Amino acid sequence: MAFVLFAFALLPLRAAGEEAQDPSSGSERRVAANPSTEPMSLEPIEVRARPTWDEPSYPTISTSVLTQEDIQALVARNVGEALRLLPGVTVTRGTRRNRIRVSIRGFNPRYVRVYVDGVPINPATDEEVDLSTLAIENVEKIEVIKGPAPVKYGANAMAGVILITTKSGDRDRGLEASYTHSFYPPRSHFTEMKNGTLVTGDDDHGLYNGDNYGVAGGGGDADLNIFAMASRDASEGFRPHSAYESNNLSAKIGWRPYPALGIGLTGNYFFGDRDLLNPTVVLERSGQYGTGGGGGTGPMYGASDWELKDWKKGHVALICDLAPADWAATRAMAYNFQENYRLEARKPHEPEGTKSRTPRDSQVSGADLQQEFNTAHAWPFRMEHVLSLGFSGQYESFGWGNSQNPALGETSQEQEASVVTLGAYLQDAIKLLKELSVVAGLRYDLQTDERVSLDSVDEDRNGGRQQTSPHLSLLYECTDWLSLHGAAGRTFRFPRLRDLYDYVAGNPELKPETAWDFEAGADFRILPSVVAKLSAFHNEVEDLIYSPGKFIQFQNIGRARFRGIETELDFEPNPAFGAFLNYTYMDAEDLETDSWAPYSPRHKFSYGWVASRWDFRLSYQGVYVSERATGDALTPRVPGYHVADVKLTRVFRLPAISRESEIEAFTAIQNLFDEQYEDILGFPLPGRTYLLGASFHWHW
Repeated sequence: MAFVLFAFALLPLRAAGEEAQDPSSGSERRVAANPSTEPMSLEPIEVRARPTWDEPSYPTISTSVLTQEDIQALVARNVGEALRLLPGVTVTRGTRRNRIRVSIRGFNPRYVRVYVDGVPINPATDEEVDLSTLAIENVEKIEVIKGPAPVKYGANAMAGVILITTKSGDRDRGLEASYTHSFYPPRSHFTEMKNGTLVTGDDDHGLYNGDNYGVAGGGGDADLNIFAMASRDASEGFRPHSAYESNNLSAKIGWRPYPALGIGLTGNYFFGDRDLLNPTVVLERSGQYGTGGGGGTGPMYGASDWELKDWKKGHVALICDLAPADWAATRAMAYNFQENYRLEARKPHEPEGTKSRTPRDSQVSGADLQQEFNTAHAWPFRMEHVLSLGFSGQYESFGWGNSQNPALGETSQEQEASVVTLGAYLQDAIKLLKELSVVAGLRYDLQTDERVSLDSVDEDRNGGRQQTSPHLSLLYECTDWLSLHGAAGRTFRFPRLRDLYDYVAGNPELKPETAWDFEAGADFRILPSVVAKLSAFHNEVEDLIYSPGKFIQFQNIGRARFRGIETELDFEPNPAFGAFLNYTYMDAEDLETDSWAPYSPRHKFSYGWVASRWDFRLSYQGVYVSERATGDALTPRVPGYHVADVKLTRVFRLPAISRESEIEAFTAIQNLFDEQYEDILGFPLPGRTYLLGASFHWHW
């Protein structure tokens, strides 16, 4: 049933001029060469209490960072729940598939690229990553890049990039075990099937329960290390027909046979099942872009008891790092990501005991080669350069079909399509002055060698789509207390395979969607314990892929504009107390319909604090999200909401086992004030939720 995948904490490759100093000391930051060197330099990262104090991998671009300490203070059961407090980030929960997705600065979630240990995990199905399936217990660090993406990440990163780094044996030595029980009081309304009709009623089912538990362990040193984790999250849901089961297996193993050579394997395997929610209202989409799949009158509407069955996905990557000299480093990586599942349902017109089945299969395979040269004070004009160049190739395939019903002897047309994307980039990170660092890059991508297979058609095509993406960003450290940054770049997204070849609305002549992204910002150290940040952004998007109506062919007729301001304030007077607040103003407009882009709030405000005393830790976080457009003709607005969480943790030291061994017991409440709210129209979210849990850490 399960197989073991191993992964690797890569060989530390430190290039000259790359050291990071504590930003709170007022001394010089990591040089701007780091945006290109970070993927090649994976030495242990110093973990601090607040995201502000942790140096991002890309300091010339707006980047939010979450460390292990940040995550421990949150009431988060998966990666998706951990991101909702970040500025410029909107987390949507709910939808028919009851998944958690992230949009950045107004862009639809499918424009966000997600990487786990450098491996892209966006499926070829819809390119949206369900972050509720990523276990939080295995995460060491999360970075969210919100500005113009570095050229390393290429196609489909129009909104930004999420970089997830998992734990490794040389940094997390020991054994960890955790358990959390959650229970939900019933919601007041839901939709279910009664006598062949969908009706909305009151919930009288009593409490709903869930369990989350995991075990992990690791050990070793920089020469040989391993870390492995297994977790399970199963719940009855929070209303009828919302149950789910998620299982994760992951591991890393790294080996450095020689000082200049590192070899390793990394991977994750997920399997589970999920009930798909019925909407509580009738929905009628008025547009295609940005609806997020929250509703509509598509083929799934009106069905009863939809389920996502035999859901399996996983990735594996083989990585090799070579550093023959202090001024040169090479990384080669080959990876494979696969996802498959089937949708099952009984529709109202079908007799009992029959189900429609719709399969989905996705595969993404690729290889990357990165070369890096640090020409410290060599050329030209004796300035420090870190020159990077890379090549990538990726194969994507997606198979899907319309509903099938073996019990009734019905079959339907099945489709399969595949495409190859090739890319190359060149980037130079330059230290022009002691205070000024500049990163300039250029990337070229070509999408070609398409293959389309229908029931009666099997042919090869040459897509020939190509794009060039320039990037320029800078960091100017005016004084010890003030730094300025800015960035500009062109990003794009190739059409999805279903956009091109869907049996109803596909259009093989679609062009890539493109955007020009601009941002500027400043970081202020008001006091030694107070840091403020301000960023402004403006994105112009063209050739968005629309379907003007149901069953009408997709076309490049969309335009959108996303602009706004992000502000942050972090206060940490001493190690026992820290507080933060941030505010995002966003003007996200669909220029084709002259309306708000769906599910992009104009105002978002997050705040929180953490206090520690003796062996107790109390944390509180809240988020306010203003009303949003829905893209629905019947209900154009969904109301705003305010949700707050609180968590109390007690630490029990275990010196008899080892000096750092301990047990953490906690109690927490999500949605403390029992807010009745929705992220997506027609899918109400849980009310007040209670959690009880404990974790055991045995360090050696």
